[in-house]
Amino acid sequence: MHISKTQETDPVFEFRHLGINPADEVQSERIRNFFTQVIGLNETKLKESVMLGGRIELMPPGSPGKSGHIGLTVESIEKAAEYLSGLGIGIDYNSAVYHDDGRIKVVYLKEEIGGFAVHLFEE
Repeated sequence: MHISKTQETDPVFEFRHLGINPADEVQSERIRNFFTQVIGLNETKLKESVMLGGRIELMPPGSPGKSGHIGLTVESIEKAAEYLSGLGIGIDYNSAVYHDDGRIKVVYLKEEIGGFAVHLFEE
């Protein structure tokens, strides 16, 4: 799913996943059971979270975003950050995770949207 862009030179933002921040362990288990047992999504345990079906990330307490986060893939975080900054949308460089070669791999925007943090992911 691509998010609309205004010009051919603008970066393409592609939906990667939705992170959900459960209120507690009981809610976390209910969410996990719904997506794995009712919907039938596979479960993959990651270092600090659980990925359900490759598109829903069940987060631990204290994760970014009031309700969770939205992960967007971009070809170049540098170009996407320049584009967003031109629109007055700030990048939280303190949240950055880096590739081995020093390029930014993941970075959050400064503001939440609808209770969701938004992070950009460069593959």
